[in-house]
Amino acid sequence: MTTSMKIVVPVEIPLERLQDLMILCIEHAGYGSFNWHDHSKGHESCGDIIHYLPLTEDGAIYFKDKYEEEDEEGSSEEFILDRAAVERGLTLMAQKYPYHFQNFVTEADDVIIGDVFLQCALLGEVVYG
Repeated sequence: MTTSMKIVVPVEIPLERLQDLMILCIEHAGYGSFNWHDHSKGHESCGDIIHYLPLTEDGAIYFKDKYEEEDEEGSSEEFILDRAAVERGLTLMAQKYPYHFQNFVTEADDVIIGDVFLQCALLGEVVYG
């Protein structure tokens, strides 16, 4: 006899919550596995423009893995958080890390949620932590 059942249901996430997640990722990126990388966009902080970048058709936020070694020229791989990465990250977080996803959905998110999301979106899984 089966004692558990897995049911997958779609979740609609309001734009405001996605904006909150983007702010969390940028403001606390230094806490986790990635550092926000200003890709010549002229932003010195996560002002209002950042709220919309990865949620528009051509928007993106750039990050660098803070544990990756730089090459001889002092550069390292750049990770792009665009709309496709946001969708992929949320899907993976819901599937692989449902506890963290539930905390995000119920607005009990914190810097750990931001880091888990970024790792899912940029690396496809939680590698660090």
